[in-house]
Amino acid sequence: MLRIVEDTVRSITPHILGVGAVEELPEADPQASVDFMNGWLEKGIPEFLIVTYIAFLALNLYSLIKKGRLFPRLDEGAQAELMENLYEAKGMLAYQLLYFISSPAMSSYYSRIDVQKLLGFDIAALKEESERRLVTRDGGPLPPRDSAAESSSGEGER
Repeated sequence: MLRIVEDTVRSITPHILGVGAVEELPEADPQASVDFMNGWLEKGIPEFLIVTYIAFLALNLYSLIKKGRLFPRLDEGAQAELMENLYEAKGMLAYQLLYFISSPAMSSYYSRIDVQKLLGFDIAALKEESERRLVTRDGGPLPPRDSAAESSSGEGER
């Protein structure tokens, strides 16, 4: 990943998620956002990589024009002011820019198990509960796995 993009992801994470906004929730980890984005871009389509890079480079260009420095080089107050301006901007371009620059931070933070549990999503408990449920259309027992596969493939029907 381009160094300027990595530095921007690190510096933008606290502004996207807030710092200490909710006492019960843990702090965001800027490096986790970078790591998430690296994995995301490796597995994604090349066009997504290009658009994401363009979004982060556009943020830095916007910062350079408005403040005379690249986004990661600004102090926290100037970064926050710049982000406020983006959030207040109207139009599809501003919305798309915010979507692409906020996605790595949001996705990495809310995919954390500790955050999900605090929000009421205990994935292990939900999975265990779903495995105990047997759901059929008529309320009867489910057919054995092998016979269900055969009947859905058309074999055995006359």
